Amino acid sequence: YRPSTNAFFWLTLDIFGACFCVLTMSLLKLNSIKIATILMVAIFIYDIFFVFITPFLTGGDSIMLTVASGGGDDDSWADYCFRYPNEKGCTGIDFLPMLLLLPRVNDYASGSVLLGLGDVILPGFLIAFCARHDEASRLVEANVPGSGLAAPLNWYQGFFFPMVLAYLSPSRPS
Repeated sequence: YRPSTNAFFWLTLDIFGACFCVLTMSLLKLNSIKIATILMVAIFIYDIFFVFITPFLTGGDSIMLTVASGGGDDDSWADYCFRYPNEKGCTGIDFLPMLLLLPRVNDYASGSVLLGLGDVILPGFLIAFCARHDEASRLVEANVPGSGLAAPLNWYQGFFFPMVLAYLSPSRPS
């Protein structure tokens, strides 16, 4: 199936994207808040450059959006492969977008909301670090009484819960 002919293509794409995010965050771990801060600031500057500044340099096309959405496919070749899928040159879907895709409800233009996997994975590193920090401080307080460490007693205390709320807080579109 082609994405333009299958109404639920986004669901499969999002499942693969979510699995990739979980796998990445489980394999890689940050060891300090300094590394997390440097990484987040560097990626923030990188995102701003490639999303908002490159359209001025390339004549209107955002490099980040083009790469994340699978590039500029030639629709005539895609139509040919859709009609003749058994041809040697036709190998199926030509792209694997690196984003989460959600269709907009009641949108007259049938648009979609895009969220890059990096925008999920990188804050996820920081959230996972906060969860590990909270749990480690609970373990130290439980095993070394009188350590002076202010350990969070419940899951909603400490750094993890505020970080999740901060990430999930909606931003207003301009």
